[in-house]
Amino acid sequence: MLPLVIAGVLLGLSHGPIGVALGYSLAMTLLVIPIAAWSKHGTGITWADLWEATKPPFLSGLLAVAAGLLVKLTLGGRLPPMLYLFVGLAVVLGIYAWVLLIVMRQKHVYMDLLSQVLPRPQPRQEGTVEPAAMSL
Repeated sequence: MLPLVIAGVLLGLSHGPIGVALGYSLAMTLLVIPIAAWSKHGTGITWADLWEATKPPFLSGLLAVAAGLLVKLTLGGRLPPMLYLFVGLAVVLGIYAWVLLIVMRQKHVYMDLLSQVLPRPQPRQEGTVEPAAMSL
C-alpha cells in the first residue's frame, strides 16, 4: 500500500504542489477498496452493510464538493483571500452538515454519538453529602 502512495507522490513531483496533492489523492482513492476489504475480513460485515453505513456521509460529501466548486467558480478572485476562505468553508461545511443531518436524516446517529462522547453530569441524589461539606 505504501509503495502506491509513494509512487503517486513521486509521479506528481514534476507538476509541483498541485501534482503532488493530486498524485497522493489518486493513490489514496485507489486504496479505499483494498483497505475496506482487509478491514472487514472475517467480521461478517457485507459490502452492502459497508455501503449503507458510508452512503450518507459520502453523498453529503459529494454535494459539499459540488457546492465548493460552485463557490470557486463564482467567487474565485473576487474576494480577499481570507474572506474567500471563510465563505468557502462556511458553504462546504454548511452544505455537508445540512445534507447529512437533515436531508439524509442522520441527526439521531450523531446526537447519539455526541451523547456517548460527552456524557451529561449525573444529578445529585438526595441524602448524599458533598466532599467539601464533610470538612470541619
